[in-house]
Amino acid sequence: RWLGDDAFREAAISHIVGHPPHAWTLDHYGSDFADTLLSLYPRNPDLRELAWIEWSLSEAFVAADTRALSRDVLAGVDWDRACLRLTPSLRLLPATTNADQIWFALDNDMTVPQGAMLDAPGGFAVWRKGFHSQLDRVDATTFDALCSLRDDATFASLCDRLVDRLGEDEGVRRAGMLLAQWMDAGIVADIDDGSDETSMD
Repeated sequence: RWLGDDAFREAAISHIVGHPPHAWTLDHYGSDFADTLLSLYPRNPDLRELAWIEWSLSEAFVAADTRALSRDVLAGVDWDRACLRLTPSLRLLPATTNADQIWFALDNDMTVPQGAMLDAPGGFAVWRKGFHSQLDRVDATTFDALCSLRDDATFASLCDRLVDRLGEDEGVRRAGMLLAQWMDAGIVADIDDGSDETSMD
């Protein structure tokens, strides 16, 4: 809808010619269509990010289920050992444009804003909560925190990263605030501190 029928058809043909299907299933074909759009329209990065949003929302919808996590579990957590398990539906991308505003406007039949570069860096987060895929644009600090959990899932490491970025008081406060937000949103699917493991001699 944003590109128009003719331009989309030409972009699809270009992608198919340059990336012919090679797997036994077409389920994942088109996952890199966003990169094709960037190569065809290098001055319109909103197109690439819009395509990524659309694809990621679809991927999130069919991702593995996770159970809702209650805040009641927080009381018994050993925070020195705690690891945050993110939902497998989570998808992350650095955000440079207002592609999320374009997507929401198109999805709700509203007046679509012009594509524009963001004043400050941030990121897009896509995931599924229950039966609904979610899209949110987050600030650079939150995006960096989410990305860091993919390399080191420990809560202690998350706190250290935020303290380095924001200072001790604000870093610790932001870590607690983000944890609560992510649990409520369904982004943190589990908190594991090894307390349920059975030791063997």
